[in-house]
Amino acid sequence: MRVGIYMPVSEKDRSDPPLYYDGVEKEYFRRAFSAVLGRNTYEDVELFWFDEGDNPSPCQAIQTVSLHKHRSSLSLLRSADSRLEQSIKETALDVLLTRIDVPALRLSIPRVLFAADMLFHGESPPGSKTPPPPLNKKIKQSCTQARAILCPSTYVHRSCSSRLEMGLEKAIVARAGVDEIFSQEQASMIEEPYALFILNRYTFPAVPTFLEAVKQNASLFPPNLVVLGPLHPQEPESWELPVMRIKDFPDAMIAGLMQHAEVCIYPAHGDGSGMPVLQALNAGAILITTKSGALFELAGAAPFYCEAGNHISLLQSLRRAKDENKNERRKRKQSARSLVMDCTWERCGTKILSTIKRSLLS
Repeated sequence: MRVGIYMPVSEKDRSDPPLYYDGVEKEYFRRAFSAVLGRNTYEDVELFWFDEGDNPSPCQAIQTVSLHKHRSSLSLLRSADSRLEQSIKETALDVLLTRIDVPALRLSIPRVLFAADMLFHGESPPGSKTPPPPLNKKIKQSCTQARAILCPSTYVHRSCSSRLEMGLEKAIVARAGVDEIFSQEQASMIEEPYALFILNRYTFPAVPTFLEAVKQNASLFPPNLVVLGPLHPQEPESWELPVMRIKDFPDAMIAGLMQHAEVCIYPAHGDGSGMPVLQALNAGAILITTKSGALFELAGAAPFYCEAGNHISLLQSLRRAKDENKNERRKRKQSARSLVMDCTWERCGTKILSTIKRSLLS
C-alpha cells in the first residue's frame, strides 16, 4: 500500500494569526507513524511526503517527494494542484492523506482527510456566542468525496458531525498520544524559577491577555519567562518579563522544562489534539490551561483552568496554583499521569493506518 501525505504550508499560514505555521499536523503524523512503521504488521506500507519546497518529510521513514522537481519554463505555468496531481500519478499512490481544508483534487484514488482542529471552519473567538460561518463549498465537496476523516479527539469527531453536517461513521478518532519520556525525571536546562508559556496557533491570540495579566500583577508570576514554540512574525517586542525564547527542543529537554517550571501556561483556544497538554500532564507539570477544544476532554480536573481571553481569570488561576499545598500538588500530579496512561502513539498510528487500509475497500 502506497500512501501519499500532503500537508501544504502556505504563506497565509505563516503570517496571519492565529493560523501561522506551527507544524501541528506534521508533529502528529511524525509521532504516530514513527511508533508503528517497520513492524511486521505494516511491512507492505510505503509513505510518501509531498514537499512544496519548505516542508520536508518529518522523519526518515517517510520518503520526501519534491513538487518542484518538474519545474521548468513550462511547469512554472502549472498550478500547485497540477504539479501534485502529476507527482501522485508518477508515485503510483493507492490513497492520499491530506488536510481537511485542502480543496478537492482531480484524483482517481481515495482520499482520507485529517482535521487537526476546527479553525478552518472559522472557530468563534473566546467567549463569543457568534456561530462559525457556513462551510466553504470546496471544503464541503472535499468532505463529501473523502472516504474517511481522521480526528485526533472526540471533540473534533463531534464537531465534524455537527458543523460539517455529516454522519459520524465517516469520522474516525485517532486520539493523539504522548511519549513515555515526558514521565521520566529530566534535568532542567534553564535556571529556576521560571514560568513556561507554550506558543502555537492556539495560544497566540491569548498573548495580549497574558501580557495584561503580567502588567496587572507581576508578583504572581515567577521572575523569568520561557516561551516555547515556533517563532511568530507578530510576537510582542516585550513579554513584560525577562524572557528566554526557545523555538524547539528535543523531548527530554521539553520534559525537563515542564517538570521544573513553577507553572506551565497554555491558554489555548480551539486545540483539537491537545498534544502539549498531554505532554504537560505526563510530565506532572503545574498546568494552567482552558476548557476549549479537546482540552477538558483530555485533562479533566488535573489542570487549573482559566478563560483564554480574560486576564483576571488567568491571575485567579495563578493564585489558586500558588495556594496549593504539597500534598494537594502530589495528588494532582498522580491524577494527571493516570489520565494519559492510555494515550499512546502506537495506538494512534495503528488507528490511522487501519483507517487508510479500510478506505481502499469502500
